[in-house]
Amino acid sequence: MKRFVCILLSISLLFCVTGCSDNTEGTVTLYYLRKEIDYNSSTPLIVAFSQQTSSIPQQYEQIIKQYLRGPTSSDLISPFPDEIQLKAFEISSNQLSVTLSYHKESFSDSRRTIAFACLTKTLVTLTGINAVEIIVEDIDSDDQE
Repeated sequence: MKRFVCILLSISLLFCVTGCSDNTEGTVTLYYLRKEIDYNSSTPLIVAFSQQTSSIPQQYEQIIKQYLRGPTSSDLISPFPDEIQLKAFEISSNQLSVTLSYHKESFSDSRRTIAFACLTKTLVTLTGINAVEIIVEDIDSDDQE
C-alpha cells in the first residue's frame, strides 16, 4: 500500500510540474488512455484530448462528470471502470478534493494508479487548480482509501 501511495504521489507531482493551467478559455484538456497500445513504439499511453467547455469553478463538477463518462473520440478509452461515480468535490486554496465511489475489486492497483494520474493531469489544467486530492469510497463498504 505504501508503494502504491508513493507511486501515485510521484506521478501526481510529475504532472503538476509539467502542465499546470495551460488551457485556453473555452477549452479544457482531458487526459485519457490510448485505445490501441503499441509497446514497440514511443507512442504515449496517456493522450491529451481538448474539449470545448468553460474552465471556471462553477463548471468544475460538470467537467469532472463529463470526464468520468469517458472520451468522445473512438481512439481513446477512459481509465476508469464504468460504475465510477462522483460523490463530492471541494475547492480550497487552489486544491481540488474529489471523492469517487466504485467497486475497488474491479480495479487493479496499476490501473487505478494510471487512472488517478490521468484525472490529476486533467484537473490541474483547470484554471486556479494547483493540487488534487482523490478520495475513494468503495460502493460495497464504508471503507475509504
